[in-house]
Amino acid sequence: MPDATDLKRGALATPRSVLATAAPYIASTLLGAPPEYIVIPPHISMWGNDAHGDCVTAEEAFAKACYQPEIFISDGEVINWATRHGVLEGAYINQVLDWMVNDGFQQDGQVYDDGAKRSVDWTQSGILKAAISEGPVKLGIAADQLQGAYSGRTGWFATGFHADAKEDHSVALCGYGSMTWLAQQLGVAVPAGVDGTKPGYAMFTWNTIGIIDEPSMRAITHEAWLRVPTTNIVSQTGVRIHVFARGGDGALWHMWQTAPNNGWSGWYSLGGWIDLIKVSTNADGRLEIFARGGDGAVWHNWETTPGGGWSGWYSLGGWIDMLDVVKNADGRLEIFARGGDGALWHMWQTAPNNGWSGWYSLGGWIDMLDVARNADGRLEIFARGGDGALWHMWQTAPNNGWSGWYSLGGWIDRLDMARNADGRLEIFARGGDGALWHMWQTAPSNGWSGWYSLGGWIDMLDIGKNADGRLEIFARGGDGAVWHMWQTAPSNGWSGWYSLGGWIDLLKVASNADGRMEIFARGGDGAVWHMWQTAPSNGWSGWYSLGGWIDQLETWPEAPGNP
Repeated sequence: MPDATDLKRGALATPRSVLATAAPYIASTLLGAPPEYIVIPPHISMWGNDAHGDCVTAEEAFAKACYQPEIFISDGEVINWATRHGVLEGAYINQVLDWMVNDGFQQDGQVYDDGAKRSVDWTQSGILKAAISEGPVKLGIAADQLQGAYSGRTGWFATGFHADAKEDHSVALCGYGSMTWLAQQLGVAVPAGVDGTKPGYAMFTWNTIGIIDEPSMRAITHEAWLRVPTTNIVSQTGVRIHVFARGGDGALWHMWQTAPNNGWSGWYSLGGWIDLIKVSTNADGRLEIFARGGDGAVWHNWETTPGGGWSGWYSLGGWIDMLDVVKNADGRLEIFARGGDGALWHMWQTAPNNGWSGWYSLGGWIDMLDVARNADGRLEIFARGGDGALWHMWQTAPNNGWSGWYSLGGWIDRLDMARNADGRLEIFARGGDGALWHMWQTAPSNGWSGWYSLGGWIDMLDIGKNADGRLEIFARGGDGAVWHMWQTAPSNGWSGWYSLGGWIDLLKVASNADGRMEIFARGGDGAVWHMWQTAPSNGWSGWYSLGGWIDQLETWPEAPGNP
């Protein structure tokens, strides 16, 4: 049992400007929230908070443990995640919440992300209780008095606290009810002198769950957040790479790994006649393919169950000649396309795994398109405008409305996006000199640097992320071979260019279940060729053929650098 005098803290207060503009939690269950509620995970831990100031990250692991059935994240993964993001000894609460939306805990071949954050008004008991009934509420608190109440075992009581402005710790509320009812759930007695009829909250901190009365909770709390949903399982054990391609008959063909990290099926046709391909994953894990048909409309085809058979092709209408598909923070897919007027058009699922809206215009005039998701869950669109510069627009809140178009300057004719280990988006583009240029967010979900050159001469481009968090760029050089360069450390500087050989004219990068990246390309014979890392974040095999004859190529899952 840790000595209470040695307990670690490490929460940094979310800037007031961020709190002022945060999307608020709207109590959809305010009238229906149960009168009493608690979640007590079977297993909880310090998650490193006995030795490090990683309380903000440890609280994230507790929130995952509240999932049904429990997701127990190991202490090692929590410490590794905090170390990789530079927050082992302290973190801004909002920053960790933003990072976890797209870069959650990884364990046993699965990835556990957060949903988008919502600010909770903890001074309104009805709103706070409704939020807790939807998932653990993350608090930023002043911990001096709480440390005095902590006993080292579940069932401690905290009462009679005075106001304290020194926010330095992160905890979670996982239940509410009368003090007596909460004590019964935790298997302890209400101490003498404590009125058991008064309202209280179940609070996780330092590997225990205790009970705090409502006035004391309000006296030490400075911010409160709900994740909606608390946990997104975005990559499940057993993920196999799928390759989708257009064959010589114009139909969509696909092949897949017969086991994770392993061998390949043959080629099989999914029919249709298509000339654009995008693949995404529904909230329930079913793959869905989007393509342009012979009539210029968007057609789609989906797995009827995760990993199961396919629906057949159905039209979503419109007339398009560019296409991208991205998942919103709430799990709904959204399609972006260029219409016949040159403007950007979009349509979206009306609910996760469900039907579709009609088409609506976002204006502008574009001739390149890429869409990414910010660390805070907001989608952001990047496109080349009529002046050759890069333009962008973004959701004003996750799953919500849009800004207008704004220029990021430059002159580009190739475009790709990636997300750094620290959550910052980074843009990669070919400039007028044929070299690779890049610019990046100066902070997650924030403003942008200027343009800087990475040299080389390229005419194809895809970005992946190594298992250790370093981005890696893959491009076709002037000799037709694949060239690559990589970050020398996560979210940091770059190596020079090095050749991986071959001769290619289509290029995609995917990620194996064990974290090894794999490159897919069309060779001079029109077949699909591939090469792979021999170990995560390590060297490469030679080139090997997967056969077929293709002239368009898409892979799933994308290498995790692609946002």
